[in-house]
Order: sequence, then structure tokens, then C-alpha cells
Amino acid sequence: MTSLRHFAWDRALIATLRHSTLPWNENLPLTPLVEARSLGTRDRLSLLAQFAAQQALLQFAGISDGELDPAEWAFVAKRGSDVRLVRTAARAADASEAPPALTLAQQFAEQAGATLDVLKQSWARADAVYAEAYQKLTAGAAADLRWMKRSACGSIAAPGPEGLLALSEAGRFAYDDEDCIASVERFAERVIVLRGSSPLERFSALRPLHLDCGSDAAAFTHRASNEVADLIIASTSRPLFIVANIEAFDAASRQVVELLIGAKHGAWLVPHDGEPLPPARWFVVSPRLTARRSLESRIESRDWLEQFVHSPAFGSYLAHGDVPPARSTVPALNEPERSFVGALALLGTRIPCGEARAFLERIQFHGTLEDLVVDGVTSIDDEAFVIATDEPLISQSTRISISRIAAEHASGVRAALLWLDGGDSAQASAVLEKTEWPDAESIVADLRCVPLSILTPPLARRYAHALVDCGRYRDAREIASLLEGDDRELVLARAERRTGDYATALARLERMPPSVLHAEVLRLLERHDDAARVLDQCEADEERAYERAVLNFDAKREIDRSWMSDSYLSSRFETYIASDPIAFAIKSHALARCTTERIDASLDRVFATFSSGDWNAARIAAVEALQEVEETQGDRAAGGILFTLAFLAADAGQHAHASQRIARLRHYYAGTSDELRLKELPLLTAHLDFSRGKLADAKRAAASVLEIGSAQIREAAALILDEIDLIEGRKSPLRSNGKSGNVEMTRRHEHLRAGQRATTFEIASDAQPVPADVELRFLRTAALREFPFAPSDFDTPWCFATRNRLGQWHAIGSYEAEDFEVLYEGRDEPDWIECSERELLYVEGSSRWSGDAREAIAALFRTRSENQRLRRVVQQEESARPSHPGSLDGIVGESPSMREISALVTRIARRDVPVCILGESGTGKELIARAIHRHSPRRPKTFTAVNCAALPENLIESELFGHVRGAFTGADRDRAGLIETTDGGTLFLDEIGELPLTAQAKLLRFLQEGEFRRVGDTNNRSADVRIVSATNRKLELAVEEGRFRDDLYYRIRGVEAIMPPLRERGSDVALLASHFLAAERAKHKGGPSMLAPDVEAIFGAYGWPGNVRELQNTIRAAHAMAGEAKEIEVEHLPERLRSIAPARLPAGSYQDAVARFKRDLIERSLLEARGNQNRAAAMLKISRQALAYQIKELGIMVERLSESVTTG
Repeated sequence: MTSLRHFAWDRALIATLRHSTLPWNENLPLTPLVEARSLGTRDRLSLLAQFAAQQALLQFAGISDGELDPAEWAFVAKRGSDVRLVRTAARAADASEAPPALTLAQQFAEQAGATLDVLKQSWARADAVYAEAYQKLTAGAAADLRWMKRSACGSIAAPGPEGLLALSEAGRFAYDDEDCIASVERFAERVIVLRGSSPLERFSALRPLHLDCGSDAAAFTHRASNEVADLIIASTSRPLFIVANIEAFDAASRQVVELLIGAKHGAWLVPHDGEPLPPARWFVVSPRLTARRSLESRIESRDWLEQFVHSPAFGSYLAHGDVPPARSTVPALNEPERSFVGALALLGTRIPCGEARAFLERIQFHGTLEDLVVDGVTSIDDEAFVIATDEPLISQSTRISISRIAAEHASGVRAALLWLDGGDSAQASAVLEKTEWPDAESIVADLRCVPLSILTPPLARRYAHALVDCGRYRDAREIASLLEGDDRELVLARAERRTGDYATALARLERMPPSVLHAEVLRLLERHDDAARVLDQCEADEERAYERAVLNFDAKREIDRSWMSDSYLSSRFETYIASDPIAFAIKSHALARCTTERIDASLDRVFATFSSGDWNAARIAAVEALQEVEETQGDRAAGGILFTLAFLAADAGQHAHASQRIARLRHYYAGTSDELRLKELPLLTAHLDFSRGKLADAKRAAASVLEIGSAQIREAAALILDEIDLIEGRKSPLRSNGKSGNVEMTRRHEHLRAGQRATTFEIASDAQPVPADVELRFLRTAALREFPFAPSDFDTPWCFATRNRLGQWHAIGSYEAEDFEVLYEGRDEPDWIECSERELLYVEGSSRWSGDAREAIAALFRTRSENQRLRRVVQQEESARPSHPGSLDGIVGESPSMREISALVTRIARRDVPVCILGESGTGKELIARAIHRHSPRRPKTFTAVNCAALPENLIESELFGHVRGAFTGADRDRAGLIETTDGGTLFLDEIGELPLTAQAKLLRFLQEGEFRRVGDTNNRSADVRIVSATNRKLELAVEEGRFRDDLYYRIRGVEAIMPPLRERGSDVALLASHFLAAERAKHKGGPSMLAPDVEAIFGAYGWPGNVRELQNTIRAAHAMAGEAKEIEVEHLPERLRSIAPARLPAGSYQDAVARFKRDLIERSLLEARGNQNRAAAMLKISRQALAYQIKELGIMVERLSESVTTG
């Protein structure tokens, strides 16, 4: 049961919160959240969506939430719908230390085992997490998602926290919402509810007061009203009174109530009478704040809101911010005016009079336009016919019948939709291709209304680029799938540039003609010379001139300003060179043509304000810019904004805020592999440590960034080091120079030159104890994350080192130590903890932890490490144990051919002989390769599968063998290939026949010598890798045609494993179908459990050209179509299977005998009728349709019978 006393939030807020995850005082069969990973993907995503919805509600209510504690959460699983998330408790959290909503969502997702793209971003509101989960869940097969949808809305019920606090004073208060009674009862310690029951019984509404007054009903009945009132005042304290069902009050009770209110005896809530209390505030998940503000005016009641979140319109609201229209207040129209006005409405709500008259003439209207003017509905204004409503006034059938005529008089997307109604998609596409839109927002607003099937390549290209301009990068990637070649690659590269995946964007752009975007990405990666060379090859235009000017500014070279005008790009560049950059940043924001340009202008304003020295204004500008970024699908600008906010938070002593934003940036930059930005993050850590008084840590972190990054980053690091020297009394030359261009940093430099402190905050002692929540957060992460941990799993630098029996140390973590042996012998570093004789743990700041926390974390790392070691031992023992002959885990099949495959795999798995798996596509070649790996001594090591046909030809060598820095354009660091990373394991090369000849030569050398070279390297490397290959082609033919090396061919075909096609595996079809059906039932927790006999027969008769993969997809689709049926029937199958004649079943049952009798009778009748089905039906005394049904049902071959009649 969810009890209010388990929640440490403000009591007034708790009493008024209404949400599906807060079922106050309900008895529910709860399951702890820690068991969520056992749920299916749908339920795990639904839980994450519900969690995000509650976080959005808490933000709406002004409640801060602390670090995720799984013990505070549970769920209710019920067959037939998604699971319900329930919160069972909550701790108090300081708003200044509350983690960002995205961090909490990420923690919950890791706990529940759910994944979303939005979690990889640096910043997003909880609403965006819900929106992506909603989109993923509703895009799949139909399912009951009632709890996910119900969690999207809630309320702060009347009278709200402020209204509850106002009830501490005596008086009369009016309420309109019955939910107000529940809020007051939950909040107040003493509430008396007076409900009218009988207008004819004296004092009947005062029954709840009898016990307080120590009397029964009779004692009230014979008293006067004023005496009863005096008795109540004398006998009760001043509680809260609620008057309900007042229309059923008797007159005496009404009089007593009025006397008590007049005597100011307590606070009284009376329906619709008294000082008004605040109404309910409605909450709904809203990724776009502007849409929420518009929706608030539409919400009529709780029922209206719940219906809305369960309707298709809610999906459009989440994705596009579409708000449902307000309820129409226009008068009703009579016929025929209604039909003709409805027809005109197809052209819009404001139609030029000439166009309206021409259209009406074509649809046989014989009156005048003025005849259709109806007060409150239509009017003629400035030569235009205006319709006051956009509600449909004609039926769909009427709309379709006149849509083609209307389309000829309409334009843009309205005309396209009308052409579609008329069935002419080609004309709809043609209209859209001719449409001129004013901006990207207009393109998106129109094209999202039309089916994707009518988007021609030019339209899809415009739509995809407009989506990027609007900050909708995930949507743009989906539309890019409709494009081909460079068109698709350019859209993807633009989206990746905006989301910060520079390396991937650059790899695409390198394969395309030179462009300004290519140069921009190179500049962002600080490859300025390469950027300049690319610009030299681009056509001259304003974008090229702007990019060239920025490059010259960075390099402090002469800048050509002849291109500049009063444009957006000119105004943006002025922020670099003008004396008042803030004014130009504001101007460029006003000139911006789309969302991404506004975000870039806002980022310029943040930087300009920060550089001006007004750091308070910079903080405000950063928060405003962050709100713009929140409306996008993960724009990278959030990273730069968070960097500024984290620096300013550390400077202001807001340690928790700074630490949380640093953690988000570390997670984001690690996810995008942005090494440049990761190297700059220690500046933030240094500033935070400095403000905390951790001078040694601050000094180390600041020194690491002293020579990297921008001038302001280097200056900020230098200022930290200079001030530490001053505090510690060390006289050394200043590292800062006061020339960063930042006014505040220059001021601080001048203070240091004068021998004064540059910062105003107090430096705390290094020995100050760490808050308990820091220790708990680290311990919780170490307990929940998978071991071995990733370097970015913890917010603070850490290192865990183990020594093997040979004395060699192995370390993991984000902190690099120089000599573990020295540390182990001396252990003079206070932040190092000895976990055991062979294990050391470093956690920055742990020297200030409590003794219990240090012992707990040491024991936890020691236990996790030992568990992993034992797991490896068990896996090695299992891999060495001989498999049961004839069985392969993960392979389903009992046919003779599959038994042969199983036996073959068992024989060859433990020997490192080359294996080539042959078979058609979809037969399970990769499963066999995995089985070979699992049954080999290499099982504890890596199994890597790569499809050679899916890799671009120019990247195959790099993927397989790796490359060194500078080997080719874009190779900005050394990278190991798949062969190197699979050392000790098995590499599966699928479609090996697609390897280019150059890669074949290098692979042959590796197979012969065990050596290889990275691309661009001169040194040989070695690796112990077993190669298993596969192909669905005849390699002999490729050898004859010179497309495959014969020496490599003979090398890889040592043992050939031939996978039979499914059509040759007989009874395996039924086994596989049952296996896949069971998997679907487990995944979706329900659905059919068996196949109907007719379906089994059809499966046995079908040829399965797509083999096992086709069968699996068929079962998956049929399971979805069957819903909650007990078995899959023929009608649930795809159309291509329904026409298959089922294989005849063997005799042995009553049904079989009846079927044989029917078949023989019909075949004889057809023979006698010489194949004429009409005559045969007449002979059998059944209809022609019934005979045709039986022929199809029984699988009778009419053509064969006709041939036998002819031959006879």
C-alpha cells in the first residue's frame, strides 16, 4: 500500500498530487523494481515512460527528487496490459542538490534494462524521455498501454497547497470540485464532513457532531438551533468542516451551520459559496512548453484530459505540439447552406470571393455567395469569404466525391490532400513539388500531414533538411531512409553534426564532394588547415565567406569583410569582432530563419555575455538558451551551455549543481567519442575542487588543461593554479596573462598581480568530510552497474588495480596511476584504499569518507572482482566439457540433416581448423558459427560477427585490421581492428565472397602467418583468432571469374558445413514454429499458444524461400494479428500463405476419414462432370460457391483432374 507517511515531501503538496504512479492507500500486489529486468521490452519501456511522466509532474509541482533509490519503486504486472509503475516512498531532497531529470531517467533505465536515444543526450526534460518511449511503443504492434498513457496526465487537485494552508484561518470558503474533499481529508488532522441526507429530518446533517458533543440525535432534536450551535462550540475544537450535498440539508441544519460560520468556529468549505479557493491545476506531459500553454486553455475536466491522452491526437501533440481545437461555439447550419459552406471549407477558412464563386458554380450552386452568409458562421470580409469554424460540415463520402474539383481550386498541402482523397497521388506529389514554403517550420507542418508514400525524392529531400533545421534530428534520419546516395548521406551528416557525432559526420562527408558543412566539421574538430583546403574547393557564397572569416579569426589572420551585409550570418560574425557582441547576438537571433539558427545565436549570446564579465546575466542567458535546446531532439549546443552553467555553479559554490552537470557532460562526450571536449572537462573539475578547498586535486586537474582548449579555458586553468600558489604562500611567476578576452578573468588576473585573492568564496579545509549522499551514490553505482565497470560509470575519478601471481598489475578506471608497486608498498596517497593483498582502489576524495563507507566500498569491489573471476573459471570449465553429441544449444531441429550438422559441429569445434558454412540466406549460418565458438576452448573470449557485404569497400581493411593515426582523412587516432579486438576468440566473416581483393590478400597472410598490419602502419602485429566464414554464393564461380583468390578459397574451405534449406528439414518446421511462438508469448506475456491444424498443414506445404528467418517473421506477424486468441488460425497468416493448399494429413482420426470421404466424392463428381464445376455441384446438390470452398479446403487439384479426363 502507498501511504502518505512514507513520503517526505511537503504534506500539502502530497495531499493534492494526483497521478497513476501515486495510488494513495490502495492495496496492490506490488513487485519490487529490482525484478523489472525479467519483464519484456514493452513493459520495461512502459515503466521508463511512467517514471519520466512522474518526474515531469514533480517538476510541474515544484518538488525536487533525489538520487534514484530502487527500494522506493515497485510495479504491478497484470495480464492484458502493460505493467503499472508505483512509487512507495520518497526521501526529502534539497533543490540545490537534486540531479537533472535526464540523469534520474538514465539511472532508472539502467535499473529497468530499458534504452532510448534521448538518454545519450547531454540534456533533456523528462517530457522528452516520455515522448520517445511513447513513439517507440505505439509504433509497434497494437498493445494495451493504458498505464503508460494514463501516466501522461495528472493534477494538483483543488484547493492546491496554497488553498490548504489558507484553511488554517476561520471563515467560509467556496469549492467547486469534489476532489477538494479528498485533498482536505489527507492534509488536515481533524476534518468533519457534514452530508445532507434528509430535508425532512431535523438536524440530520449534523450526525457526525453527535459523538463530539457527547449526546445522541434526540438531544439535538428538542433543542433550538442557537442552543445546538452553542453546544457544538463548547464541545469541539476548531476543526475543518466540509459541507457536502447541501441541497439535501434540512432547514435546522442549515441554520446551525450559518450560526457556526458567523461565530468563526473553524474553517468551512461550502459548495459555490464563500471565498473562492484555487482550482485544480492540470498536468500533461508536454515536450513543447508553448504547446502546453495552448493546451491548458482547452482542458475542460479530468475526464476530458484522460480521454485526450488515450486518443490518437495525443501522439500528434507529443510529436508536433498539435493542440486539439476548442469546442465550436458557432450556430448550427441548415441544409442546403451547410453542404455548400462545408464544400467551400475544403478550400480553407478564408477564400477569395472570386475563387469561391467559381468553385460553387462547378458544384451546381445556383444562388449568390451572399446567400451563404450566416451570422456567427460565415461572412464576407475584404473580398474574401470567411468561415468561422474548421470543423467538417460535410460527410466523408461527399468530400471524396467533390475532392478533385476542390483540388483544382486549392493550393499547397490542402490541394495535395484533396487530390489524395480523389485517388490521384501523382497529382498530389506534383502540387507539393511546386509549392513554395516561407520557412522550414512551414515545410514540416505541411509535409507531415501527407503519407510518406507520395514523397518524391525532391520532396523527401526538402522535408528531411527542414526537419534538421527544426531540430528534429531523429525524425530527419527516418525520412533520410527514403533517399539514396549523397542525398541521404548529406541529411545524416547534418543531423550528426547537430547532435555532436562529428566523427561519423566527417566519415560521410569525406566520401562526398567538398562542402561548407565538411569544412565546418573539420573546424569543430580543430583541423583548421584541412578546413581551409576544403573551403578552397567550394563555390563562393555567403556561407563559405562566413566559414572562411571564422577560420581567419581563429588563426588571427586578416579578415575579408566585403561579404558582410545585414544578414543572419553577418550578424553572427559581428559577435566575434564587434565591441558590443551581445547586441549582435540578439540581432542574429531575431534574424534567424529556423530553430537551429536561433540556437546558434543563443549560444553566441551566452558566450558573449560570459566574456563581458556579467556572469549573473550569463547564467540567465544560458538557462534561456537551454530551454530552446529542450525543444529539439538533442542539439549539441546543450553541451556548451552546460559547460558554462557548470563553471558558473562551481564559481558560485553550488557544488551539487556543478558536479551533476559535469557528470552529464562526461556521459555525453564519452557517448559521442568527443576526445577534445573530454580533455577540457578537467577544467570544470578543477574549478569545483578549488571552490571545495580540495587544492591538491584542483591543482592536478588544472595543470592537465593548461595547454589545451580555447584561450579562456587555458586562462581559467592558469588562474586556479595562480590563486592556489597565493593561498599556499608559494611565490612563482603568474601563469595567467589577462588576455583571454573575458572581462571577469582579466579582473581576477589583476587582483593576483596585486597579490590579492582573485575569488571571493571561502576556501574550505581539505579535511572537510564528504556529504553522506556522495558516499551512498558511489556505493549504489558500484552495486548496480555491471562489473567490470566502465571508466565513465562514476562521477569522480577512480581506479581499481589487481595484481596477478606473476606480480603484474592490471587496472581499470578513469584515473591513471604511475606506479602501482610504489603505491602498494608506500600507500602514502590518502585516497588509495587497500581492498586485499592483491587489490588497490582509488576514489578521489575517499580520504574524507567515513571509515564505514571506505570499508564498504573496498568490500564491494573485492566481492565483485572475485565473482567475476569465479564466473570466468566456471565458463572455462563449461567450455572444456564435451557437449552431448547431436545437440546444440540455441539450434532447434531434429531432422537427419540437422543431426548431421550437430554432430559435425561437435567434432570440429575443439579443433582450430578453418570452417566455411554454406547455405541459403536465412538458414542460420551465424547460429552455427556461434555454436562452434561456444563449444570450443575459445568460449570465454570474444565472438565477433561481421557482414562483409555491409561494409563500404574503402572501410573494410580498416574495420578488419585497424589503422594508425593519419592513415587516411578522418583517422585522427589509432584504432584497433576486429581481428585485434577478437584476440583469443572467433571472428565470423559472413558473405566472405564480397571481400575486395586487397582485403583478401591481407586476410590470406593473416591466416598463413598469424600476422597483420594496421592500415598505414609499418609494424607487424599478431593475434590468435579463429576464422569461421560463410557464404550463400558459389565461391568456385567467383574464383573462375577472378573475383575471389583461389589460394584464399582453398585456405578457408578446410571443413564445409552445408546448412539445409528449411524446405528440406521436414518436421523441423513444426518444431521451429512452436519455438518461435513460445518466444513471442514470453516476450508479450500472452497471445496464442498453438497453431491450428490447418496452419500446421500449410506450413508443411509451403516452400519457405526465406528459410528460418521467414518462418520467424511469419510467426511474429501472426502472433500480433491473433491478439488474445488461443491459437493461430489461417486468417492470421499473411496473404501469400492463405492460398497454399494444406498438406494432406495421415489417416487415423474421425476428421481424417470424413475429409477423405469428401475428397473422393468430389473428385469422382468432377471426373463424371468432365471438370465442369457447375455440373459437379448440381450432381452433389450443393451450390457452386460451396463446391469451390471444399475444393480449396481439401486441396483438390482441378487441373490434374481435367488433364486425366482429357487423356482418358
